[in-house]
Amino acid sequence: MKKTVSIILIIIAIFTFTGCGNTNKVKDESIDIEIVNNKVEKVKEYTDTLFIKHMESEHVSTYKIKQTHYGFITDDPLIILVGYEYVVDNSEYLYGYKLKLNDNSTFTLIEESESIGKFIMR
Repeated sequence: MKKTVSIILIIIAIFTFTGCGNTNKVKDESIDIEIVNNKVEKVKEYTDTLFIKHMESEHVSTYKIKQTHYGFITDDPLIILVGYEYVVDNSEYLYGYKLKLNDNSTFTLIEESESIGKFIMR
């Protein structure tokens, strides 16, 4: 019994002094998420401009954006999705954009469509 208690106390002491795992990994992941979130915000600003041009090309001058969602697919390169739910003449529509993050922190539009909007919004 004393041997078991001694072993448990030694294990507790080891974990106390060394930690239970790599806490730096959690810190690194939170930093990466913050960096990605900043990129996603910039992409959303960019797609807001694309969305305005899309509406102009559809000859729609009066519309209301109900909500915008954005997210990312952890791929290499990072894929960012932005979706819009909007209303035209009391009818609701969805539209979205799929972009990739380039090495120099710029974005390349891969695809834009209603189906991307459905994917990210639903």
